[in-house]
Amino acid sequence: MLEKVLTARITLALDLVKNPWPVCLDSGDLEDAVLNMSINAMHAIHDNGQLTLCTRNERLKGVSASRLHLQEGEYVALSIIDTGCGMDETTKEKIFDPFFSTKGEKGTGLGLSQVYGFMQCCGGAVRVHSVLAQGSRFDLYFPRSSEAEEIGRVVPKNITDLDGRESILVVDDEPALVELAREVLTAYGYRVLSAGSAEHALSMLKDETVNLIISDVVMPGMDGCQFVEAVKKLYPQIKMQLVSGFTSESNNMDDTVKNLNFLYKPYTSAALLSNVRRLLDEDKGDE
Repeated sequence: MLEKVLTARITLALDLVKNPWPVCLDSGDLEDAVLNMSINAMHAIHDNGQLTLCTRNERLKGVSASRLHLQEGEYVALSIIDTGCGMDETTKEKIFDPFFSTKGEKGTGLGLSQVYGFMQCCGGAVRVHSVLAQGSRFDLYFPRSSEAEEIGRVVPKNITDLDGRESILVVDDEPALVELAREVLTAYGYRVLSAGSAEHALSMLKDETVNLIISDVVMPGMDGCQFVEAVKKLYPQIKMQLVSGFTSESNNMDDTVKNLNFLYKPYTSAALLSNVRRLLDEDKGDE
């Protein structure tokens, strides 16, 4: 999945310990954290580059533990290292703050704050090392668990089955996010089509039958809101899910669009799957 998300210009290197110690965590949250950080790294690498994922077993003692505000003990460390543009000290101090973003209105500033919250829930910590023009390194420390526990897919509350066989069209001008949605939805059985623009999507709908469309709001040419209006007129039976990277994007929308449920980036795989299943099941109670 990561290779597809990162595209061919970024080499993915893995240096994984053969026998990692067991840890207790939410596997879905871990996947979302790695994906969010990998997408951030992709944006930080302007040309060709490399993203490296390393895992190791590590015993933290004395100063090493205290600097991370962790107790001395055994941890599994996951390092995510990129060859991107790096960060200055001012940026490093703010990256885990909610709504802080270096992408302007294209970002929510929630990705790394969610990673930070995830690490707190795990009883772990995250350390950042970055130098301008030399890349960044994020080290995530997970405490070793005394009990080996295998956790499968985490299912959101009130939804017992996230699998589906319906057809879904994903519309977004950012290929990495299209590929991410495709990987998640395909893994749960959906048939997934994609388009890089609203115009392309409308052209596809002339020949394809889909049950649900997931569309970004901000796109070149016809934006997501205009796209919704066009779909509602031509294909009123198709369910619509808008995805927004910035909460203020909904301010100037008409009432029809405002009444749609929004999914805000960076969304988790669980949020995507539960929203999709809920929308597709809305009319089944009337059948």
